[in-house]
Amino acid sequence: PQKRAETIMRNSLTEKELLLKEIHHRVKNNLQVVSTLLDLQADFTEDPMTLAMFAESRGRVRSMALIHERLYRSQDLGRVPVQDYIAQLAQDLYASYGVAESDVHLKLTVGVPPLPLEIAIPCGLLLNELMSNCFKHAFKGKQHGQITVSFVADSVDRYCLHVSDDGCGLPVPLDPHHAATFGLQLVQTLVEQLRGTLNVGARPAGGRGTAFEVSFPAPAANPSSELVA
Repeated sequence: PQKRAETIMRNSLTEKELLLKEIHHRVKNNLQVVSTLLDLQADFTEDPMTLAMFAESRGRVRSMALIHERLYRSQDLGRVPVQDYIAQLAQDLYASYGVAESDVHLKLTVGVPPLPLEIAIPCGLLLNELMSNCFKHAFKGKQHGQITVSFVADSVDRYCLHVSDDGCGLPVPLDPHHAATFGLQLVQTLVEQLRGTLNVGARPAGGRGTAFEVSFPAPAANPSSELVA
């Protein structure tokens, strides 16, 4: 009876894992459909500002689709491997903005374990916004530059996400709580969702460029019940 119970339990677990993989696969496919619809809708306008808005929205959708793609291919269906995700997101942004890796170098440091889905999605959207901001604005008038992304444990129970560039810097001091652009408003909303804090300023030691730093509580050691139920 005990062996039979163990076999039933293993079979049930396998079925749940297959179901979760299928769910992640379908969510990814549905998000790709949304991205395609945005692309098709953009064909009906020639206004540069509107086209930029469609492109940014497609980028946000792709960043979420990439998370579900990573989970679909991962052995751990509840957690997203951070380094692989950021590297792939960067590749997508290089392609989206037509920037060569030889012109803008990405320096990446990751020191956090795979993230649960409820943390990975806001972090993925944050990274998309902050890195996109670097690609769009930081290197105007410059041939070469560097984007630095660091995602490490700030302490035993806090994570720190740092995104900076060595570009032209901010024209005026930026208050993220009163941001005028949708992208920065979204950044502030995502930071609040993570129950974190956001600091914006120049690079340390008087260097040129801009730095965004988000500190937030580390997730619990175990995945949430929603992911394992």
